[in-house]
Amino acid sequence: MSAVRSAALLGIVALLSAATVTLAGPLGAAPGCAQVIQGTAGTWTVRSAPAFPAGDPVLVGHAVDSRQPLRQYATNGVSVLATDDGCAWAETFRLPEAPSPELPASSVTDRILEVVVHPRAQGRIWLVVAVGQTVAERLRFNRIGPSFPLSPAADENRDGTQTLVLSSTDAGASWTAMSGPPLPGAPGRLAPAPTSPGVLYLPTFSGLWGSFDGGRTWTPRPPAATAPGQGQRPLDAVTAPTTNRVTVDPTAASTLYGHNNTSVRTSDDGGVTWSAYPTPPGGFTSGPFVDRGLSAERRMVFARHPDSTSPIESLWFFRSATGAFEAVPVEPDTIAGVPWRAVWHPARDELVMATWDRNSAAGFPEVSLYRLDSRGTVEEINELDLPPVWGLDVDDYGTYHLHTSSEIVSLQTSAVAGAAGLDQGQPQIEMDPFSYQPPPPPLPATLSGPAAVELDPGETTTLTWTLDLPRRPTPLDTYFLIDTSNSFEPDIQALADGMADVVRSLTDAGIDAHVGIGELGTREARRYTRFADIAPPGTELQRGFERLRTGGGYESHLIALHQTATGSGVEGTSGPAVAPGQDPTWRTDSLRTLVVITDVQYIDEDDPEAPSRREVYDALAARDVRAIGLEVVREGGDDGVPGSYAAVEAADAASTTAPTPARADLEELAGATGSFAPPGGVDCRNNGTTEIGAGDPMVCTTTAVQAARISTLADVLTRVLLAQVDERPVALSARGDVTVTPVSPDGWRHQSVDVKRNQTLTFTAEVSCDDSQAGRALPLGVDALVGEEGIASATTQVQCGPAVPASAVAAGGEPAAAEPAPAPVAADPATAPPPTGPQAALAPPVVPPVVPVPVGGTATAPGSAPGTAPGNAPGTAPGTTPGTAGAPAAGAATALSPGGAAQAAPAGAVAGQHQEDSPALAHASLQMTGRHREPATTPPWTLLAAGVLSAAAAGRLRALRTRPIPRTARSRNR
Repeated sequence: MSAVRSAALLGIVALLSAATVTLAGPLGAAPGCAQVIQGTAGTWTVRSAPAFPAGDPVLVGHAVDSRQPLRQYATNGVSVLATDDGCAWAETFRLPEAPSPELPASSVTDRILEVVVHPRAQGRIWLVVAVGQTVAERLRFNRIGPSFPLSPAADENRDGTQTLVLSSTDAGASWTAMSGPPLPGAPGRLAPAPTSPGVLYLPTFSGLWGSFDGGRTWTPRPPAATAPGQGQRPLDAVTAPTTNRVTVDPTAASTLYGHNNTSVRTSDDGGVTWSAYPTPPGGFTSGPFVDRGLSAERRMVFARHPDSTSPIESLWFFRSATGAFEAVPVEPDTIAGVPWRAVWHPARDELVMATWDRNSAAGFPEVSLYRLDSRGTVEEINELDLPPVWGLDVDDYGTYHLHTSSEIVSLQTSAVAGAAGLDQGQPQIEMDPFSYQPPPPPLPATLSGPAAVELDPGETTTLTWTLDLPRRPTPLDTYFLIDTSNSFEPDIQALADGMADVVRSLTDAGIDAHVGIGELGTREARRYTRFADIAPPGTELQRGFERLRTGGGYESHLIALHQTATGSGVEGTSGPAVAPGQDPTWRTDSLRTLVVITDVQYIDEDDPEAPSRREVYDALAARDVRAIGLEVVREGGDDGVPGSYAAVEAADAASTTAPTPARADLEELAGATGSFAPPGGVDCRNNGTTEIGAGDPMVCTTTAVQAARISTLADVLTRVLLAQVDERPVALSARGDVTVTPVSPDGWRHQSVDVKRNQTLTFTAEVSCDDSQAGRALPLGVDALVGEEGIASATTQVQCGPAVPASAVAAGGEPAAAEPAPAPVAADPATAPPPTGPQAALAPPVVPPVVPVPVGGTATAPGSAPGTAPGNAPGTAPGTTPGTAGAPAAGAATALSPGGAAQAAPAGAVAGQHQEDSPALAHASLQMTGRHREPATTPPWTLLAAGVLSAAAAGRLRALRTRPIPRTARSRNR
């Protein structure tokens, strides 16, 4: 990479880090409790099922949060456990021993059969419970699989089973049971609508049921042919369900796919009416298995058998081009068993399928695990010789998750040679892979203050604490919304080429950066697509760049911005439809930054499906997303202003910006979302000029020469990111029985501290004790917090008046009367013996200094006496000469002198806050105000005077501590 490009990349990082925002990434490193096995099919990670606190030791159900794969749930039918790291499990729900009106289920007879996590709505989870007298018994003794008591083969027992659904909207912290009685009939698989978390479908042996309020209430879809309860049994005269498997289309909540053993059907009205896909008559079907992803090509497959006891004879793949299924013959015994679960890889033409024996070991003596593609290629991949698989799923990063009755297994498959991805053809944008290492944790903060202070009851003293706060940047989530109109290919390629340098610069600045990519598309091609969700930079980022395609010329700014904020989807009446659920997944406690890269102003305001500007800005602000603008100006004036390239260059030389329509819209966007330049402004192009003044909207202009395919886009991005201000409140909190009244800052809280830079903060407070605490040593604990996170602490011992010796306490706890001190006897000069020789001067009494002990153990500066600042005589503060009344050093015991309230402050403390910039930030040309202190100089002749005065002060201090001070000589603040 050229030196010019490298310098420009540093500029981009600066802008991102100056911003003032939990999706976990791919399963990466295996949990510590797991065994990792490298196989032919890929990398396997195997963990034992968790130990359940109640119920049988068998894993009945397992679910994975597809966007945060380490967040998983497991159940044995009685207890539900959750984990956030794949190893440590905690119980989040348990069936009660006895049913109640609020929860009509019992751990004695009933069982949880399924845990379902919504694929896109964070925190939405459901439990499906089979309620019946024989459910628990059948699960315990058959041990064939969780579906056994519910399958068509269990026909003799299904009439006595009912279905109960519980829901949680807070990731399992609390649960709500459905209103009304359980649904009649044993449950099938719950199917949530990916685009609408409140829409659910559930087939039971009484028919298909739908819920449109998240599982609270349910209605039949359509009503059962025979109403339950009209005969002697709950399902008397109902011979078979109309639909026993349902899948919801990933883009439309009312479009369903299902089958009833003999045919595959679809419904466009939420299951009220159905139509069958044309297939040969007779036979037995399993499936359909529908891709829940958002690819333009709808991926579905079902298997066909001659009858219910024969092997698969063909696989039927849906072809989007024809809107129909196409049969691919399968050789006999290629696939053992009946397809039970099957899921599609989110980015490859790959399907993993698990089979079962359909409760007929004679008909299907073997079951296994297979990998397929849409051409009908089949490969058995059960190289671990796993027992029958009870559950199978895939997360958004392409890791498969399966479980048996005793193990949880994940598989990251290796790409098959020659296998096609979802996007065919040579990538238009190429990005070299690069390694990413998160930054090390921040250095510990230290809080220092007086180690001890002595007060008289009722006295008030002012104390000072100093917090040394090393930089601790908030995690940064950056989502790039990139214009993909025809002219942008060189700019996108430049960004891809420089992304490794951008990420590296952020990491060097201590910033934990996650990145995602979205398309600001056009009305002719695609209006908006999320190509890579926010995650640690790696394979998904590379794949996202390679999926970008340029085309068209009428950008959909407002639609793309609104979909980035909401993920609500666009129906497509005036242009291409946008599938819902494509908003980026921001981490909970991150700085949320949207970088909008474009070369024209908003041009879709006349689109009937476009939201208003205000709707866009409000949606972004509601999600605490700050928008940064990167305007690309081309030599040919592509932004609609002839000659603007020369105007930008001239304005940049004058440390200003050139007005263009695109810049005006981007500045409006940045201002509406609270994205402004920090103090000192921003040098966007690293050429020594400050284009964005302090407090101006965060918008940088880059230039491009189309003919030469040269772009400075990547050169600016780093500076833009690093220039963001990461401000958080920093406060102190006191513990103990001492009365503490904060003085400075207000409320003992610095409201806006840029935590991306090293800081030194001071805090002062008035401290006092009362008469009831007289004679006691009171510990005062002080804690420092950034936001709600505790980062450091310190302790000051407060002596409330002279300590009362234990011997001076009379019976009953009252102090004994003190014996009068003997009067000093003056020596009689006449009788005193004469001196026998020269008399040596008496050594002054030595009072050991009290050294402060800040958290982290700060040592005394070399060449300084304990308790003194470097370059000062013992007992003096910086900048004072011996003999003057300077503030005691940090940690020195402070006593009230007659006639004044005691004061104590750490040596060298400076009121307010002091910033220390890192080299990366200094290189970003942020103009920060520094402080310079000249060292104090002490004339040599003062040292002797200092020694005399120190001795006198030490003697006075000892006297004060060994005899009462007359109350008339003390100042008192009540």
